[in-house]
Amino acid sequence: MAITFSNPKDREAFEKRRFLEKIIGKISDREAVLLRNLLNPRLEGRLSHIQIVNIKEGLIYSLYTEENVLEMVEENLLYVRLVLLPDENLEWLDTNARTQFTCLSILKEIPGYEGQIDLYGNTILNHIQSYFDSMAYSSQHIQPQSIQPQTRTQQFNGKQVLTLDEKVKVLEKVKSIYDQIMNSDNYSKWLKVGDEHQIQWTKNYLQESNLYLGIGIDQENFSLVRNIVLTSLDLFEYSSSLMSIEKYVPSPERTLFVDKMKRAWSQQKYRDAGKTKKPYHLPLTKNTKNRLEKMAQVKGLSETAMLDILINRSYEMEYVDVDGKDLYYYL
Repeated sequence: MAITFSNPKDREAFEKRRFLEKIIGKISDREAVLLRNLLNPRLEGRLSHIQIVNIKEGLIYSLYTEENVLEMVEENLLYVRLVLLPDENLEWLDTNARTQFTCLSILKEIPGYEGQIDLYGNTILNHIQSYFDSMAYSSQHIQPQSIQPQTRTQQFNGKQVLTLDEKVKVLEKVKSIYDQIMNSDNYSKWLKVGDEHQIQWTKNYLQESNLYLGIGIDQENFSLVRNIVLTSLDLFEYSSSLMSIEKYVPSPERTLFVDKMKRAWSQQKYRDAGKTKKPYHLPLTKNTKNRLEKMAQVKGLSETAMLDILINRSYEMEYVDVDGKDLYYYL
């Protein structure tokens, strides 16, 4: 059944909305966010209220009342597809939190570039996607002639953004550095999964050395804390110079730090073990056993605690000198 309109403006609005539903309905949320950010200045901020949640519906509802918006949508969607890094290029980052933490830290330290991390959601992967999608040359950066195109028209928030090919090259370099760091990893197996005591101790050790990365996570989630600890060790000596080297080799300083950390943990375990009371079975006579039970009841202690007090008190009275040194030694 055909829809009839008595007012030409109503027909125009209907056709415009149907066009927007067809075009915008097919794009991804990432594309919709970039489209909103590109169109908003041209529409004097009238799209600022549109949130990420249901962003496509929000765009359709807000845009169909605008004048001459269809051409703007098509033009800017073409631009979005020229700069947005496809999801398949980022699939290897879905493996675990450590991979994402380490790669985002490397990415943000690359000299000559800048980007936003808050275009999308709050996950680390969202931050990586956001940084790449808005990645632009900083004002101090001189573009390498080897990758500089003859012409460049892409602009984002007044910045000259990287082309898609350039972003892919940056991502490949980040992955190369990450892979080389992983190949030199001699601490992942050492930091036991699920060992909360070791994970907390290592976190404290790194904090005391000012090496623990202050990434906002749930510090009660030891799985995430372990990933941050590993990331902190991954980036122990990271600097922007790593982007220019062909092969990463751990420095003697990093090797020494990891060795000292492992030895310190071994010493901590030894000290902890010394605080653990070992069970002993002493064959006491019935009369002595009854007296021990009575003494413990009077003092409100366990028999083991009572016996521990009696032995140490007797030892201090008869087996050490006035300076507290042992009087007797045995082999």
